[in-house]
Amino acid sequence: MKHVLPVWTVVVLVGVVANEAWGQSAPASQPMAASQPASQPASQPTSQPQPINRTDLAVTVNGHQILEGEIDDIIRDRYPNLAKGDDFRAKATESIARDQLREDLINDWLLDREIEKAHLTITDEEVARFAEDEARGSMSLNGWTRDELDAKFRREQQITLEQFVAKRKVDAPRRAWLLRNKLLRETFGEQIRATDEKVREFYDSRVDLRFKRPEQVRASRILISAEGLSDEQRAAARQKAAQILEEVRQPGADFAALALKYSACLTKEKGGDVGFVTQQDSKDPRFAEAAFKLKVGEISDVVETKRGFDILKVTERREPLVIPFEQAKDGSRLMLEDQQIRRVRAEYCEDLRKTAQIEYPPNKPPRGSPKPGGPATPGQVPTQKIEGK
Repeated sequence: MKHVLPVWTVVVLVGVVANEAWGQSAPASQPMAASQPASQPASQPTSQPQPINRTDLAVTVNGHQILEGEIDDIIRDRYPNLAKGDDFRAKATESIARDQLREDLINDWLLDREIEKAHLTITDEEVARFAEDEARGSMSLNGWTRDELDAKFRREQQITLEQFVAKRKVDAPRRAWLLRNKLLRETFGEQIRATDEKVREFYDSRVDLRFKRPEQVRASRILISAEGLSDEQRAAARQKAAQILEEVRQPGADFAALALKYSACLTKEKGGDVGFVTQQDSKDPRFAEAAFKLKVGEISDVVETKRGFDILKVTERREPLVIPFEQAKDGSRLMLEDQQIRRVRAEYCEDLRKTAQIEYPPNKPPRGSPKPGGPATPGQVPTQKIEGK
């Protein structure tokens, strides 16, 4: 069984929980070590964690063996940087994360047995609807149009919104997660369902923290990629960008056409339009800083950014505003219900554990008191920050 951990947050159908501050990404229920790798418990391990084999037993649940290889798959797929660390702190962090992931796998296995008892299934139509709801929830919470969300995907993940939704529909681990949520909804529907009154309270309590949109600029780019290049190759890439800039600044030059011709970013298919960015854009601060220095219609010099060398053009500015309740209502409802699902999941899993026979290997006892609910989110759509795989 393969399990996928949360990456970051927006709406319930994929289990996303909204950021509690604009421009910040805070996964709803990641294991402590994965979401806060820099903060370790006061009592650090005193010896280097021992090497682990994929075929080693992690835990047995009602006679079902969960192997360390299943935990390896999660860390490799969702926390590659954690898996690469070789120093003591990295290994200690991974050890803590592995313990929590083991508890998550136990919970998933127990929930899956309840699904079998109830003979529950999930249809392709349900999965497709959830994927679309996720996109709409993100737009609702952030005050974006579908085109703006698509532009954000193109710039930050190099895929289109439609490609993202299509991937969601065939993602097997996510489908399993959706089915577990369906079990919880059918079992605890009234405890999960968010009334209009509760949604309004949720919105009002977060207006200042979550629903104030800062100043934004809409920019287009021509990117000359320098990723993975040597110093000599980077210099050549910069020179190429300088030559293109001369062409861009010629009278009557068509920026969109030149972006399509030269840019290495997927946004070239839309004339280089990356959508709106904020000054707090942490995906590429140098990009945002350069864009905010420009007036509408102005073209930048060559700017060294995260992916290489950019030529930017600002096409629009937006003043700060508060996203009105009617626009944020649908996303707020999904966000609130996701919180309820996570709470119910934690309580239900705790009850299931009381009657389950859970056997830990002698050398791998459970660490402290793990959170019984486990992760609520196996995927993400963007709010202000995209944390790609």
